[in-house]
Amino acid sequence: MPRELRAYAPNARQTAYLSDRLEPASAFLFAALTVFLGWFFVRQTLFIFLPEGSLQGETRLGFTAHMAIFALLAFFTMRAARYLHSVDWRFFLGDPARLLPDFLRVLGACAAIYAILIAMGLDPSLATMRPLAGWLAFLPLALVLIFLQTGAEELFFRGYIHHFATVYLKEPLLWLAVPSAIFGLSHVFNDTSTAAAAFAYIIWTFAFGVACVDLTARTGSLGAAWGLHFAVNVAALGLASEEGAPMSAAALFLFPARSEDYAPDGSIAMISLVFELFFLAVLWLAARNAVRR
Repeated sequence: MPRELRAYAPNARQTAYLSDRLEPASAFLFAALTVFLGWFFVRQTLFIFLPEGSLQGETRLGFTAHMAIFALLAFFTMRAARYLHSVDWRFFLGDPARLLPDFLRVLGACAAIYAILIAMGLDPSLATMRPLAGWLAFLPLALVLIFLQTGAEELFFRGYIHHFATVYLKEPLLWLAVPSAIFGLSHVFNDTSTAAAAFAYIIWTFAFGVACVDLTARTGSLGAAWGLHFAVNVAALGLASEEGAPMSAAALFLFPARSEDYAPDGSIAMISLVFELFFLAVLWLAARNAVRR
């Protein structure tokens, strides 16, 4: 094992604590599937009652419903921890002394990167800008909802899934990859406009999951990963999105949707993926630097 990975997980204390309370591996898999599928089923059922045109979060009602439902993912995870594993759900948050400081440090570092990007390259003339007053009025609720959504996903994927993966999969490369693969595949239906777009989205989400698992393992807390996740989603959902894109109702700027009509081989999606992975790497390195202080 590379020297860099031998002392990779400061959360070893937490996983040792968890090891004493483990059910068989099948119980963990059952619990994880129950939590996720239960949440997904309730989510899809509730969306039946949304007005047409709100099913993908294109309206503020749809956006609010989509994001608020993540409270159920957090609730199901908490219940599984308590009743199936006899573990306090707060344990999955990691070191409480680092949770908020790491969240704020990483959020600040990512905000600085986005500010530089906007100053250098965002051309508002290429986008449709929503009325500022209406956007500002909805922004506080949107931020609370994004905070809830990212927190629920971090609790489940980097808290619950990652902690158990660390116990069951002793090799760091495995417990980096497996929770990230699960995270990536859970987003398989987020962009189905073309096969290339869906593939690119899953690859990006997998890479994002790896970055979040890395931050969680290195700090022993969800704070850094949550800060990165929150910053990325605020930028993607609350600042700039594409016209007609899912969950675009909270964005201030709406850019024209990318067209692949002249590149049916999916090359546009692949080229965009390269740039997006590069920018993700910049954010990840900024986050790692922020939590070293």
